[in-house]
Amino acid sequence: MQHLLIGLLLAAGVPAQQPAQSAPQALAQPGCTGTLGCYGQCNPMSEACLSACDGRGSPASAQGARAVLQCMAQSGCQDQKCVAQRCGRELAACTSGALVAQPAPRQPASEGGYDLVYRLPQGWNESRTYLNAITLGFDQEDFYNHLHPRIHVFPSRARQGTINDQYRALWNEIVVAPGEFSSTVPAGPLRRRTHSGYAMAMDVKNTTLAKGNGYVSVGLYVIHTDEKLVPILTTNLDWHYKDIAEAFFDNLTVRGAPASKTPLFDTSELSGHWSTQAVSVATYVNASGGYAGDASIATADGLFLDANGTFRSHFVGVGRGMAVQEDDQGRWKVEDDMLVLAGKRTDKRRIWGHGTAPQGNPDSICMVPYGAAQPQYFSPEDGINSSWYGRAK
Repeated sequence: MQHLLIGLLLAAGVPAQQPAQSAPQALAQPGCTGTLGCYGQCNPMSEACLSACDGRGSPASAQGARAVLQCMAQSGCQDQKCVAQRCGRELAACTSGALVAQPAPRQPASEGGYDLVYRLPQGWNESRTYLNAITLGFDQEDFYNHLHPRIHVFPSRARQGTINDQYRALWNEIVVAPGEFSSTVPAGPLRRRTHSGYAMAMDVKNTTLAKGNGYVSVGLYVIHTDEKLVPILTTNLDWHYKDIAEAFFDNLTVRGAPASKTPLFDTSELSGHWSTQAVSVATYVNASGGYAGDASIATADGLFLDANGTFRSHFVGVGRGMAVQEDDQGRWKVEDDMLVLAGKRTDKRRIWGHGTAPQGNPDSICMVPYGAAQPQYFSPEDGINSSWYGRAK
């Protein structure tokens, strides 16, 4: 970080002497830039040396310089251009814009700065290729692969209304309106928490390019707190990049906005009568391929979640001349994104989403039958391991 800081100071015309073993006796310039210049002479850049630099200027100068240093540490940047993009606001406040090579694009009044803190995946690069987003990209062209994943990070904006309503508005604004992709309607969206504790609404759709041939996976991920949200658009972030997606999304933070403690789902969303049905038609065959019996299965699952906190459940499964029926009742509650049913035994089901099911029902909830699996980042929808329950009329 020391060499990067010195390079930024030189680019701004701020004197930056060779690193010393301790802080200099006087600041080269007054104010925040002088404190930054002092930081650049610390070798090593220890807390004792930084504190000594802070003491040679005003408290306001020290606060501004520390903000720059903290942003640089969190940005994961390896070059000056990256720091200027991600820490432009802190740098401008400290140096009156001297370190920002180009003015930041003018944003609508409803949008904030680039507040998302992330790590650039190894081998990827940053550019600006889609609307006003910072684009993270990777290209691999060889005999076997034609891979061009993109992650577009947009400025933060104020949280307004329900996350489902704002998510759909962002989908229309970022995915549909620019005309790059064929028109598509999101389901859900699904919801989960990152490992860093932030709430996320997300969906990924396979669609076609508006111009030219070929399919492309388009994903919209909205990181949200109680007061702000950050939209992230991805294209071609498929199974090849499962590990990349997990590392990127799980470690995201939002500058100046800690993760919200508000549950992902509340009881008002989930109260009601929910049901789902499934049919699988199949046959058994012998070693010669001849018919050996019926293997078809039909199931029906009903869940009554009353507003007073009581529940009733009813499950029926029929197959090959056999029938299974299970009934239960007791108390229910929601813990963040976990539905807890305390009946004959305590059953916990992860809730993935409340909204529009892929089949079109606008009032549905998506759950996994058992376990604690969350939607995967690169492919959130999972028709095998999750089920959509529609609200009964």
